[in-house]
Amino acid sequence: MQTKFMTKKKRGIGELLSALIIIGITIIAGIVVYNVLFTRMNTIGYTAGISIQYSTIANDQAFITVKNTGTYTLTSISVTIYYNGQSVGTGSYSGNINPGQTVAISPISLSASGYTYQPGQTFTVYVTATYSGGQVSTSVTVIGV
Repeated sequence: MQTKFMTKKKRGIGELLSALIIIGITIIAGIVVYNVLFTRMNTIGYTAGISIQYSTIANDQAFITVKNTGTYTLTSISVTIYYNGQSVGTGSYSGNINPGQTVAISPISLSASGYTYQPGQTFTVYVTATYSGGQVSTSVTVIGV
């Protein structure tokens, strides 16, 4: 009597099916990497920047000119002038300021409770600009004339 051992052939997924699964995973991973990289690369090269081109304070008035030195379009600018830590004047500009464009925010009247203008006083001018991605600020010290 002969005994036959019947062995079942182990079956897994076929070579073709495994190749298709690997190709599918590779395509999905490629799409994810593409989206992540190009989303981040779209913001590379864009900067927000402002500079105070002109600032003078004379006879209770400030004259400020601000330039958009970045690559974003600015939507507004606010100016606050301080003397000894106290805000003595504010001004603003609302509207699009394109890259390279300069705007004048003046005259700004200097008046605050208990404040009297004297030539030779030292002021700090803070400028904040708003753009689609946030805000950017700068400041300068000005001596009144």
